[in-house]
Amino acid sequence: MELSLNEFEQQVNKTILKRGRDYFEHDHVVRVKRLSEGEFELAVMGTERYTVYLRFWGDAVMDHDCSCPYAWGPVCKHVVASLFYLRENGLYSAPPLSKEMKDDRSVPRQVATMLEEMNYDDLRLFVHTLCWDDSLFQQIFLVRSLQFLPTVSPDLYKLHLRSLINMCNHPTTTPFSYDDIDRVIDAVDDISFSVNDEISLGDPMKALYISTAIIEEMSTFSCQIEHSEIDDSIERAFNTLERLTHAELTDEQHSKLLDALLSLSYHPALQDEWGRLRAPLSNPAVSDGDLLGTWTINRVKVKKTVDGVSSERTYSAGQKVESFNESPKRVTFSADGNSVFEYENGKTDGPFEYTVEGNQIKRMIMVAVYTYDYKVTPSGELQLVTTVSYARDSHSIVEEYTYYGTKR
Repeated sequence: MELSLNEFEQQVNKTILKRGRDYFEHDHVVRVKRLSEGEFELAVMGTERYTVYLRFWGDAVMDHDCSCPYAWGPVCKHVVASLFYLRENGLYSAPPLSKEMKDDRSVPRQVATMLEEMNYDDLRLFVHTLCWDDSLFQQIFLVRSLQFLPTVSPDLYKLHLRSLINMCNHPTTTPFSYDDIDRVIDAVDDISFSVNDEISLGDPMKALYISTAIIEEMSTFSCQIEHSEIDDSIERAFNTLERLTHAELTDEQHSKLLDALLSLSYHPALQDEWGRLRAPLSNPAVSDGDLLGTWTINRVKVKKTVDGVSSERTYSAGQKVESFNESPKRVTFSADGNSVFEYENGKTDGPFEYTVEGNQIKRMIMVAVYTYDYKVTPSGELQLVTTVSYARDSHSIVEEYTYYGTKR
């Protein structure tokens, strides 16, 4: 990546830039050593003490390395903090352009050389041993490598993320030190940057489940401690979900994505983005006008099953419906994706977001998703079917409601 001392703020990812500036302003650069003209080695405190190597040619950063895991990806925040440190403290003077560059002698360079020389079996044994000896390293390794787990399980992803957060909490001392937060965020960001590749590699469900796990667990984390980088991690996961809304998905994958978005739509960070995420998922049937409009419910059929024994009754408009759920007298579905249910007692349910997928309508009401099977008959009658289950007096009861309506 091309960098220059005077323009790196325009060249570096904004999130990484913000974190690097934060490290610089909070005095995380603890040591600087000039190796030669234009060549520096700095120590930056993060999750642990990291060594940053910088080599300049004029204003240009010819080489940069860091001993943190991000040394193998985009420029890391430790490098950015070091650039701020050198520039703002006036410690850098450009070497003569005719001067021959010297061999690398920094710790990061030595590590890189050793990794290049180490064979795969030796490296795998080293990681395995370290995971066995260090439970925290083991959990960080698991989180950073979630995409390689053979089992695609949202619950498993959440478990690993939650375990890492819990291991970094020290309730007997000071809960979640700056380094603890940094440790969690670094691991989550590493998997966030990697998981987007799963969409291109044909495994969008892995991207979906890891992203939703990040949103749920990091949202809980943000309730324990306020930190802008936690919100950044959540936003990146939402961006992955948005990318999924535009991906080529099978019907089953499409359904799972919609269910995941509906289950997350109560989250404040998603509510502002719900419109742009919902739009690509809307079923064309909604825009055709078959469902749109206000429907007057003319009759209600209730099928009640108590301990496996069923009975059925149909009620006309004006009759009191004897059921667990109150029955609407009018329902409205708008082109803007909102729905309203009106009842006899003047109560109004909505407006609430809804989506249509196949022959199902899904309404998001607060933190719950209500599903209705629907169809519009050739004669223009709407049929909405929904089910509720409950227990009463030790009896298991299921009620299925069919609402029949016509447009007014």
